[in-house]
Amino acid sequence: MPLDEVEVLLRGQHEGYITWERFEANRRRLAENSRCSGARRPPREGQALLQGIVICGRCGDAMTVRYGTRRDRLVPVYMCQRRAVEQATRACQHVPGAGIDRAVGDLIAELMKPAALEAALQVQGELEARDREIDAWHGQRVQRAREEAEIARTRFMNVHPENRIVADVLESEWNRKLGVLDDVRQECDRRRAEDRGGLADRERERILGLAGDFPKLWNDPQVPDRERKRMVRLLVEDVTITRGSVIELGIRLKGGAVRELTVAPELRSCELHVTPPETVSAVDELLEEFCDGEVAERLNQRGLRTGYGKPFNLRRVQRVRRAHGLKTRYRRLRERGLLTGKELAERLGVAASTIKLWRQRGLLEAVPWNERNECLYEMPDNPPVKHGHKFRRRAAADERDRSDDGLAPDDADHIMATAASARPGCPGPETESASGSAQRSAV
Repeated sequence: MPLDEVEVLLRGQHEGYITWERFEANRRRLAENSRCSGARRPPREGQALLQGIVICGRCGDAMTVRYGTRRDRLVPVYMCQRRAVEQATRACQHVPGAGIDRAVGDLIAELMKPAALEAALQVQGELEARDREIDAWHGQRVQRAREEAEIARTRFMNVHPENRIVADVLESEWNRKLGVLDDVRQECDRRRAEDRGGLADRERERILGLAGDFPKLWNDPQVPDRERKRMVRLLVEDVTITRGSVIELGIRLKGGAVRELTVAPELRSCELHVTPPETVSAVDELLEEFCDGEVAERLNQRGLRTGYGKPFNLRRVQRVRRAHGLKTRYRRLRERGLLTGKELAERLGVAASTIKLWRQRGLLEAVPWNERNECLYEMPDNPPVKHGHKFRRRAAADERDRSDDGLAPDDADHIMATAASARPGCPGPETESASGSAQRSAV
């Protein structure tokens, strides 16, 4: 049964195995170490630095610790799930603890710096001076109450015995003054018992020496996590966590001082390997002039890497392009007005194979849009004519032959017509004229 619920408590009636003060200290330690009382938990072996001293900033309940795996290592997560367990509702909040632990560790290291310790000692000196002033004030109260009680006693002793009414009043006044004197003395004694006294010069030197020893001890990998938690509890009373767009920490130190910190939430797993924005901009810029494979080569030449720190290749460039909604090389060329081979063939009135042949012979300007050498074409200002170059070459050669033989143009034409009529299935000029006349007569 809790002692505050006991109706009658008689202390010191029997000799005990331990003192009453030892009993109270044991009860406090048991309450602190209890895992079911909702109070602060004892330090354990886990990595969570604030295990047992974390309070939810939303509902005020104590937060527990869970561990998850990230990058093949355990990371703590502070969870407020008491109501979720008892009422089958959603957890109040859960906060990744790695960033919080680092922030609290940095604060403790800052508190243990020489400048911070010097400031703390100066504050301690001011508090000691204030305590001495308060002690002097309490001493004056005791002295004043003693003098008033002495005056009341003198008045009572000087009254005539026959004046019983006056004597009773003076006696009551004397007893009241004695009661006030007793209360003031008890308050002064309690105040002096609570006062721990000042620090000696040797104690101040030892405190300042902690500034050089604490960082080595705190950063020593051989120090167990449990010992770090105990060091934290020597300075920190509790930590209140509230998660919003940022994580707000309210750190209550020993002695009542409060520090407020703001911690950026840790990135989720899907956000840890995001491609840097400058790399995405470089990909967008290079796609204006190059295909995906060529873009990968130029990114590697610039020393840019993916979100995982790997060099680029065709598939990784395509993945970045899709993830960030970048336009493809094909779409960019189409928006610039370039045509496919089929579209260009329809406009020029030739076959698609002719377009490919003209591209291979350099008669058309083609722009590749992928690694398979598939191209888009610009509409030429002076499009080539099918077989026109052959006829021009043949006509030039015939003209040279006629010049060498000394023939007139009319004679040459007559010779070519005669040769054509001599070929099988090729009608001569006369035959063509006769057949044409016969057809006209029949009409």
